[in-house]
Amino acid sequence: MPPFRVLVPSMPRVGAAMQQNEAEKSGKKAGSPNSAFFYAAVYGRIAVLKKEQTRTNKRNLTMSNAPKTVLAIHDLPGFGRAALSVIVPVLSCLGVQAVALPTAVLSTHTGGFTGMTFRDLTQDLPAIFQHWKTLDLAFDAIYTGYLGSAEQVALVEQLFDAFRGEQTKIIVDPVMGDHGKLYPGMSEKMPQLMKRLCQRADVIVPNQTEAALMLGRPYLETPDQAEVDDLMQALREMTQA
Repeated sequence: MPPFRVLVPSMPRVGAAMQQNEAEKSGKKAGSPNSAFFYAAVYGRIAVLKKEQTRTNKRNLTMSNAPKTVLAIHDLPGFGRAALSVIVPVLSCLGVQAVALPTAVLSTHTGGFTGMTFRDLTQDLPAIFQHWKTLDLAFDAIYTGYLGSAEQVALVEQLFDAFRGEQTKIIVDPVMGDHGKLYPGMSEKMPQLMKRLCQRADVIVPNQTEAALMLGRPYLETPDQAEVDDLMQALREMTQA
């Protein structure tokens, strides 16, 4: 149906009345009688759309079309396209409800910057977990990234135990380094802690540096295909240990 089609013979009178009402409220002169057709059609179409939207909303309440939910446990940098700054909008664009759990707030991301500020949110995590338990929340996936301390790793393991359902997928990005070395401020113990976390995951996405650190192997700047295949096999065996 054309968006401004007039279907009711009395529409001009209805439109004229609407025009007059709007004119009185605004203090302006009402439009011509002919413009009442347009005015009435627009208002009529808006009313139809509102009714259609109301019916759609009511229908959606009875349908199981809720979006998938992903709990994203990452840091939140102020400057830099990384972590929650990009994860939340990307997941949202994909039609997924992103539930953000920041592990730390930083002035910038940790790759290539020095002197950044760092606000550790470890002490806030237990209260957040407890609140979510009272709400009986469930997640289709749990996606972890930057964890700033051994205590945070232990808390995330507790979260896995508390919120992992039969269908929940665990995705672990063991964020801790790049270009063959750990990020500034990252503990030397983190590779083994991340290795432990990866062993509980369904999917892991380490970069080359993180894979080498967890496996205790030297970092190869330009590995050939055979070396990449060997690294992948070692990661499979690591997660199945």
